[in-house]
Amino acid sequence: MNISTFIPLRLIAACALSTVFASTVFAITIDFESVSGYSAGNLRTGASTYQPSTGSTWSGGTTSTFASINVNTTGGSPEGRAVTQVGNAASNFQTYGFLPNTADLGMVFQAGVAQVKYSFDLALGGTPNVSSTAVARVRFGSSEPVRFELLSNGNFSIGNGASNVFTKTTSGGPTNFVAQANTYFTVTGTINFATTSFTASVNGVQQFSTGVDPNFAFASVGQAGDPRVNLINLNANSANWISTSFDNITLTAIPEPSTFAALAGLAAMVACVCRRKSHSATS
Repeated sequence: MNISTFIPLRLIAACALSTVFASTVFAITIDFESVSGYSAGNLRTGASTYQPSTGSTWSGGTTSTFASINVNTTGGSPEGRAVTQVGNAASNFQTYGFLPNTADLGMVFQAGVAQVKYSFDLALGGTPNVSSTAVARVRFGSSEPVRFELLSNGNFSIGNGASNVFTKTTSGGPTNFVAQANTYFTVTGTINFATTSFTASVNGVQQFSTGVDPNFAFASVGQAGDPRVNLINLNANSANWISTSFDNITLTAIPEPSTFAALAGLAAMVACVCRRKSHSATS
């Protein structure tokens, strides 16, 4: 029995192509939720009890409870989140890193041609104060080509490791964005490792433009490195420090142009076969 008697060949081809195209874009979401394998505790190297037992895991941190970043399985969206903890004079900051592997990204990461879409949610855990103390940082790349920093006064800056600018409530506007207490805001954008540049939006508001502001270009090409994400608890021994929550960190690898070219060729080939089949059926 010929399956095309019941299902048009074009429909079969379209479904096959949509499956192929969909499978070329991969994403990993870090949500700190129990269903993803996380449980309450210090998000540190070797703490397998508190993070998934398979795939890439977080590194960094110490066994100390000071200045750590802990998984909290309540209060996130919808449940899990990572929360910075208060420090002391001996331990006022900690860095935690997550380096996605090939399985996470669905491809071998090649810094010379790759692009990565990113997004994350961030919340200030208390009422902003008048100080401009940096309390948390989110960093992408093996060094600091893309860096975001939240201050205790609610201001939020974007930089490239050499300089930074404050985010605004409107694109290119004069008013600084100010985070509200216990309210998540969302940061999204694309890191282009091929052109050593990136874009960034805060709650959907585009922040400047790549190529216009130097803060949206890598300070040096050598900083490209890899697509890791770092969460940093800063100045946790300061009287002005405020706890911060991280949630829903998503990294999506965008295939290099040659991949899409190959898929376009496949689409053309399938279309040609469909036309030939159609002509044969009517002749």
